Amino acid sequence: MAETYFYNNEEFDENTLVLRIQKGEDELFSLLTAAYLPIIDLFVSALNCAASDKEDFVQIGLLSLYGAVGAYDFSSATFKTFASLCIRRAISSELRRISSKKQIPRDAIVSIDDADVFDINDPESALICKESVNMLTDRIRLCLSAYEYKVLNAYLKLGNYGEVATLLKITVKDVNNALQRARKKIKKSVGCSR
Repeated sequence: MAETYFYNNEEFDENTLVLRIQKGEDELFSLLTAAYLPIIDLFVSALNCAASDKEDFVQIGLLSLYGAVGAYDFSSATFKTFASLCIRRAISSELRRISSKKQIPRDAIVSIDDADVFDINDPESALICKESVNMLTDRIRLCLSAYEYKVLNAYLKLGNYGEVATLLKITVKDVNNALQRARKKIKKSVGCSR
């Protein structure tokens, strides 16, 4: 039985919903999100990871759902089958990526006792810390476009791709793309090789 969706006193099936989102009615994506969040939660709940990581996996699932909408061509499998496969693959890929990153060489680990920590009660340390933050902020502002900087600031305040998209009246994919570009530019600007 096909899913039925309701929006502004209209009733339509899932294929019609996907087609309308593909044609630019991004506000309808919230209907798909509500329908597929339980499926994403089911995949994520089966993972053996920390609760904070599970939130990241839910975000990955939502992004892959959005990607599935754009890639779906109505020719073979149902959208539900196609989207579920996309979600499962994205979550599995991220799990493999994270697992490979956790293999940190022992000589790269530094004891917290050896780390330099500013004493906030010391006015000189507090001033140095504030100046360092201001210099880093200026460096980031210079390396990013105005659009990327606006998206990054909104993301840092809201912490959610969907809320940023709603606030800035852009798509979740646009938020993701802007943050990916910003991440690469910032890493290059501060001299990170990865």
